[in-house]
Amino acid sequence: QLSSNAVHPDLHTAYSMQWFVGAQREIASEWGISANYVGTRGVSLYLWEDYNRVVGDIVTGEPFPIEDRMQPEYGTIWLVSNAASSIYHGANVSLVKRYTRNFQFQANYTIGKITDYPSSDPALGDMTNVSAGSGYLGAQDVRDPKADRGPGEFDVRHRFTFSGIWDLPRLTSSNVAVR
Repeated sequence: QLSSNAVHPDLHTAYSMQWFVGAQREIASEWGISANYVGTRGVSLYLWEDYNRVVGDIVTGEPFPIEDRMQPEYGTIWLVSNAASSIYHGANVSLVKRYTRNFQFQANYTIGKITDYPSSDPALGDMTNVSAGSGYLGAQDVRDPKADRGPGEFDVRHRFTFSGIWDLPRLTSSNVAVR
């Protein structure tokens, strides 16, 4: 059986668009607050797909016989195209206490959402769309890859972080061992 790998003739470089708006305000002499919105859109991302499959073969998870392929005289027909995209929206609120009286801290809360097609391997640049060691199984229906669009593998809806510095009082003594 003849198998092939191909690149779509109109394949072009994937790119992203990013946007941001934010506001900061001093709420007291040592305190500040900020609120931000960030968005990122991945455009014309690479998708590597076997276009000679049985429609819906991934849904059952069963291996499919060669004669059930869309074109049974051929094996796999892998094609790289710009069929994928992604979108991220996030909002962040931050409270900061500036360093005074030997103490400072920052607290952050982020709410965000990423939607995309099956994600790539951890390098995020690999066109094989491998998913954490399981191997890419392909779209449920190669004629409708948008049916697989959903929350990204690294979608984290809520994140809270806190960091601080507390400068402990220094010991003062004429004894060098204590210092």
